[in-house]
Amino acid sequence: MQRFKNPAIIFGPAPITGLGVARNLGRNGIDVYCVAESKNEIAYSRYCKKFYAVHQIEKDKNVLRDFLSNIKKKLKHPAVIFPCSDQYHISKVQQKNDTEPYSHPSFS
Repeated sequence: MQRFKNPAIIFGPAPITGLGVARNLGRNGIDVYCVAESKNEIAYSRYCKKFYAVHQIEKDKNVLRDFLSNIKKKLKHPAVIFPCSDQYHISKVQQKNDTEPYSHPSFS
């Protein structure tokens, strides 16, 4: 199976939406990282390479920006972001200019 260079970061993975996105990406050879305010079911998926529980990431734009800045340093290639909740989507759109250097946008 072909492995893709760019990983995916799923934000706010609700059990149904996030798990479906993680499975589809993972089955297609994409490394999947999941982020939410607290650990949930997707953390136990075999397709979730790493789960990050980050307090206040959904509500505080600075926490989101700082997280993206830090994870950029850990990844070899820019990530494709999948905001799987309305709040993450709104935060990402509002910070488009701030977060662009860290990732390729994807609005699912």
